[in-house]
Amino acid sequence: MSSHVFSTIMKRVIHWCYNSAGVWSLGITICQLGLTFLLITPAYDCPDDSTMGLVVSGYGNAGGPDEHLIYSNVLIGLILKQLYLTAPLMPWYGAYLLLVQFLSHWILLYALLLLNRDYRCVLGYLLFYLVVGIYCLTHTQFTTTAFLAGMAGLAVILSSLFLDSKGPHCRWLKWMGAILLIASSLIRYPSFQMLILASVPLLLGTVFHFFKVIEWKRYLIPAAVAVIGVFGCKIYDTHYYQVDDDWRNFISYHAAAADVSNYVQIPYTEKTRFVFDKVGWSLIDYLMVRNFNYLDPETFSAANLRNFKKQANAVSVWKHPQVMQSRVFEFKTAFSNPILVFCFVAAIFFACLNQKGYWQRSIVKWLLMWSVLIMAGLIIYKKLPERVFIPLCALPLYYSLLLNLPNLVAQVQTKIFNKYVVFRSGVLLLFLAASTSAWGQVRRSDQMVRINTRFKHDLKHLKEKWPDKVFLAGCSFPVGELFPLDNQTELKDLKYLYLTGRQGSPLFQQNMKSYGIHSPYTDLYETDSLYLILYFRLIPLFKLYMKQHYDVDLELEKIYEGGHFHVYRVSVPEKKNTSVETAHSVKAE
Repeated sequence: MSSHVFSTIMKRVIHWCYNSAGVWSLGITICQLGLTFLLITPAYDCPDDSTMGLVVSGYGNAGGPDEHLIYSNVLIGLILKQLYLTAPLMPWYGAYLLLVQFLSHWILLYALLLLNRDYRCVLGYLLFYLVVGIYCLTHTQFTTTAFLAGMAGLAVILSSLFLDSKGPHCRWLKWMGAILLIASSLIRYPSFQMLILASVPLLLGTVFHFFKVIEWKRYLIPAAVAVIGVFGCKIYDTHYYQVDDDWRNFISYHAAAADVSNYVQIPYTEKTRFVFDKVGWSLIDYLMVRNFNYLDPETFSAANLRNFKKQANAVSVWKHPQVMQSRVFEFKTAFSNPILVFCFVAAIFFACLNQKGYWQRSIVKWLLMWSVLIMAGLIIYKKLPERVFIPLCALPLYYSLLLNLPNLVAQVQTKIFNKYVVFRSGVLLLFLAASTSAWGQVRRSDQMVRINTRFKHDLKHLKEKWPDKVFLAGCSFPVGELFPLDNQTELKDLKYLYLTGRQGSPLFQQNMKSYGIHSPYTDLYETDSLYLILYFRLIPLFKLYMKQHYDVDLELEKIYEGGHFHVYRVSVPEKKNTSVETAHSVKAE
C-alpha cells in the first residue's frame, strides 16, 4: 500500500471518527468511568449479587461452578459458568455487571448526541451520570443494571423515531434497541417488566405523535425479534428448572417462601392471631422466616407458607397502626431521598424550559405522575427498596433530557431561546447538587473499602484457625461486603452453609452432604463440627426458636468477633455439665 493511499484512508477514518456520535459518546463514557474509578471502588448493594457470584463461580458450592442463578436467566448462568471454568481467578460475575453498565451509559449518551451533538447535551448527560450513574456503580446490583440496559434500548429506539421522522432511516438503531431489551430481560425479568410499565406514558405519547410520519413496517421485524427473544428466553429459563425434579420443587418452594419473607407484613395481635394459628406458627416462626432462617421442613413447608400468605392477604392488614406506620415511614424514606428529589426537580426543570404546548413537555409530566403512582402502589401492595425507586426516578430525568435538551440546545444555537439566564443558573445549581451527591458516594465507597478489607482479614482468620469447621451463616453474614471486582477466592476453602433463602436447594443439600451435616440446627449443639455466624441482635430470636422447636436451652459462646459478625460455639448446658461429671467420675476410677 502506497503512502498516499494510506494517508487517504487515515484521513477518512479520522473524518468519520470526528463526525461519529458513537465514537464521541464512547470516548466520553471511557473518560467518565475512568475518572470515576480513580475516586471510587464499585461495591454491591445487597448480598444477592455476592451470593449469585459465589454460586456461578463455585466458591459457594462444594461441587464447583453452577448456572442456577435463580434471579437472572440461566443463559447468563451458563455463559458465566463456562468463563469461570476457563479462568476461575477472574471476577466474571461482577465484571459482566460493570460491563453492562458501561455499555448502557455509552448507548444512553449516544442516543442523546444523535439528536444534537453539542457540548450542552454532554453536560446534561453528565448531570444524569453524576447522580444516577455513580450511584449504580457504588450500589452495583442486577436489578438496577437491568433497568439501565432497558433504558438504553428504549433510548435508541426513540432516537430512531426522531431521526426517521426527519428523513434518514437508521436501521441499526432499531436492532440495537431490540438487543438491549432482550439483555435487560435476561439480567432481571421483573426489572424489564417494571421498565415497560413505567414507560407506558412515554411509549403511548411517542407513538401518537409520530403515528402519521413514520413507516412503522420498518419497526415490525426488530419489534417481533425483541418480543420473541424476551419471551423465548423466559420460557427457556422456566423449562430449564422444570426438567430437573429437585430444582422444580425448590423453585416452587422458594417462590412461596419469598412471598412471605418479602411481602407479607402482619403484626401479631389478638385480631391476627388466627392467621398464625391456621398454620401452627408462633410469632417466633414468622420472624425466623422474615430473617431467612427457615430450615424446619415441617414448620416451613410450602403448604404452610402458601396458606399463611393466603390468610394474611384476607386480613385488612393496612388498618393496623404498626403496618400503617411502616408504610408511612417507607413513603417518607423514598420521597425524601436526595437522588429522587434531584431527579424529579431536574426532570421538571428541563421540561419547563421547553416552550408551552410542546408534546415533549407534557410527556415528562405524565412520566413523573406515573412514576409516583407506581411507587405508591408498590409501597401499599409490595415494597419499595432503594434499588427499585432509584431507577424509577431516573427514568423521567433521562427522558426529560432526551426529549427536551436537544430542542433547547437548538433554540440556543439559533438564538430564539429567551430563558438563557434561567437555563444557566438552573444548570449551575443542579451541578452543585449533583457534585454533592457524587461526593457522598465517594465517601461511601471509602467506607466500603475499609469494611471490605476487614472482611477479607476475617475470612483469612477463620480459614487459618478453623480449617475443618463448617459455619452456619445467617443471612446477616456479610458476603455483600465483597466487591464486584473481587475474585472471591477468599471464600474458596471456607466451608459454610449460607442461609439466604436458598436453603433447601439442591446446591444446599449437596453442600450438607459434602460437609457431613445431617441437620444444620441440631448439629450445632450435638456435634463439634458446626459453628454459628450470627448478628448479636438475632441471638434472642434464635434461642427462642430452638427452645420452641427442639426443647433445648442453648448456650452461645462467642469465639470470634469480626467486623460485622460474630462466630459462636453452640452447646447445651445440661450436656456440658453431664460430660464434665462423667470426666470426673472416670478420673476418680
